[in-house]
Amino acid sequence: MAHPVLRYALHMLALLVLGPIAFYLASNLRDSVGSNAATLFYNSTPMHAAVFGVFTLVAASAVGLAGARMFSTGTGLTAAGFVLAWAGWGLGTIDAIARATNGRIPFVVLAIEGLVSVGFAAALTLVCTRIGTAGTQHRVWCFPMETDGLSGRPMDVLLAAGSATGGAAAAAYFFASSDSHGQTLAAAFFAGCAAGVIAQLVLASRKLHAQPVLAVLAVGLVALAGPIVGQVLSGNRVLVDVFAGRLNPLSLPIGLVWAAGTLIGVPVGLGWAGHAIDRRTFSEPGLVTATAD
Repeated sequence: MAHPVLRYALHMLALLVLGPIAFYLASNLRDSVGSNAATLFYNSTPMHAAVFGVFTLVAASAVGLAGARMFSTGTGLTAAGFVLAWAGWGLGTIDAIARATNGRIPFVVLAIEGLVSVGFAAALTLVCTRIGTAGTQHRVWCFPMETDGLSGRPMDVLLAAGSATGGAAAAAYFFASSDSHGQTLAAAFFAGCAAGVIAQLVLASRKLHAQPVLAVLAVGLVALAGPIVGQVLSGNRVLVDVFAGRLNPLSLPIGLVWAAGTLIGVPVGLGWAGHAIDRRTFSEPGLVTATAD
């Protein structure tokens, strides 16, 4: 009984203690006109941003590593995602930034922020995977389903990564119907789910299990490209597109929101795909069924 209690306690610590603190610190960030249309990289309060960033990354890492060490990789990633979700919820939205800057949204800064945020998520995923698994599962991108199976070829990994990136972009585009925090977090979550499912299904044809970091990096490419796509498609009509709700959906989630949704969604997607594969191959001899955690 202690095991599930500790697992729930870890999640509650992330959801009800560390996450709200990160939210409070994020709400103290201000832009150049004194509004809260600010993000981790785009703000006029660098000291507040530094405190917020350090606390958020340390808190997410702490619960993530603890969850992976005591329970599983998926538990650690989910707990870390809860902290980042609170942190991202306290930041400004694209609509608020557009109004505060008269349409001069810093798309390049937001693209870099998305890359750095998901890059942190990928690094944490690598460490949590190494702590939470053993044996052949220490391989970076994928590991064989069979005990004597071959490692994945570079082309297999590239095909899985490309397919997962496309699936993540499609899911985020479909679900990000507005820039509200709940909508963008859902978009990032389903992008992570799609990346996990597709990466696993593609590699399953080669009798390989995908590692979570492969799907996380796939979403990271979407987080990097999203703001750039928004800038290119809107051009000088950014403010008009924002007011009309026509800004490209991929440009709506903020960096930490991308990271949060990815850490929560990827384990779910890998789990869905893993269960489907296990049901299909249950009768095959020599198959090692690995959990998605």
